[in-house]
Amino acid sequence: MYYFDALLPFVSVPLFVFMLGKSLHTLGARILLFCCFVPMVAVVGTLIFRHQPNGSFAGIIASRTGVVLLGGLTIVGVSSPVRYFWAFRALSAFIFLGVLIDAILTTSICGMSIWLVAAIFGVPCLWFSRNGRAWPSKLRFHVIMKDSTVPTFELWQQALGRAGFDLRLDWKAALRQHAGRLPVVFQGTATGFQFDVTPLSQLVTNAEMDRTTAKRLGDDHVSANFQHGTEQERLAALVAGAVLTKLTGGDLYVPEREDWSDGDDAVEAAQDVVQPLELYVLLRDEKVPTSEQWQNALNESGLGLARWESFDVRSHTGFLPVVIQGAAAGFAFALHPAEFVLGSDVFPRDDMPVEADGMSVLANFRFADGNQSLGARVAAAIFAKLANGFVYNPRTMIFSSGEDALEAMREDICEFRTS
Repeated sequence: MYYFDALLPFVSVPLFVFMLGKSLHTLGARILLFCCFVPMVAVVGTLIFRHQPNGSFAGIIASRTGVVLLGGLTIVGVSSPVRYFWAFRALSAFIFLGVLIDAILTTSICGMSIWLVAAIFGVPCLWFSRNGRAWPSKLRFHVIMKDSTVPTFELWQQALGRAGFDLRLDWKAALRQHAGRLPVVFQGTATGFQFDVTPLSQLVTNAEMDRTTAKRLGDDHVSANFQHGTEQERLAALVAGAVLTKLTGGDLYVPEREDWSDGDDAVEAAQDVVQPLELYVLLRDEKVPTSEQWQNALNESGLGLARWESFDVRSHTGFLPVVIQGAAAGFAFALHPAEFVLGSDVFPRDDMPVEADGMSVLANFRFADGNQSLGARVAAAIFAKLANGFVYNPRTMIFSSGEDALEAMREDICEFRTS
């Protein structure tokens, strides 16, 4: 019985992963595996890790350690299919280590033959655990849209600009025809992600979507599939997917969490991750400068270089490129009525300077940390100075005049140069 119990994990763990791995995106499947597997883990952990003489204190400690290690890995795995997969990997490694130790310590010919059989079963299963992949992977998500709404790359690129993201798609062919790595330039860095468009039936085949959901959506829907690796690829894919969701009126679907987001929520989530920082400039409507005035003032300040084409400041929503200290930067810019945010938690009316009374226009700057932060702060300070407005920083909850904000930026740039 001892040897039979030791063989069970080698056969059952990979078998369960193979049979149910494609259904691990449902929490029920993971809980079912958990309930079936924990008792066996407790038994096997006790047996494998009790190499000391029976009844010895060291043997008892070893057996309890086995239960904690193996059972703990199984419990952790319930939270997500990816964690479950890694728990199986670690579990197989622990069990295989226990088998090797027992094989070394076993002196009887019968015992050696049993462990030889265990090794014959164990090595292929260990290989499976090492090279297999849980499905769906946390590195994938999908944009579910109607077939008739699939845009061109040009329309997708234009939507990225309007949303204020610094992401350029380096591809010109038809969206439907693309399959493989999609090269992009994200915030000045070349990167990319895997992208293709498939029918929903492909997601059902891959067990990333259940058949009932696909049937409810209808045959007129397709899936734009994103797969990424590094953190830079993840951020680029997140931005591209969020904007594509908004552009097509579709839904962003993450199989691992069974999470659905519409376009507005997806874009907001992408902004929170990629452009988490904001500044506001409060000004009067008649004082709104032109893009040429703003660009000339920024270039003449010596703090940065504006690299945008002439545009209508009042209607623009999107990314504006600048160069700060020789480094490419930029920010998302849009003009809104001040009443949209006045009196909110972000923009408290009671803290406004008396001079700001009657200012009805609000310029929003959204950006990332680092060079983008420097660029946005310089541009906001100059914008406020041109319009005789006030810069408001929601993190410090401080209002500054354009002149004061510009002077503070000169000091920050000086410190940046000397650091």
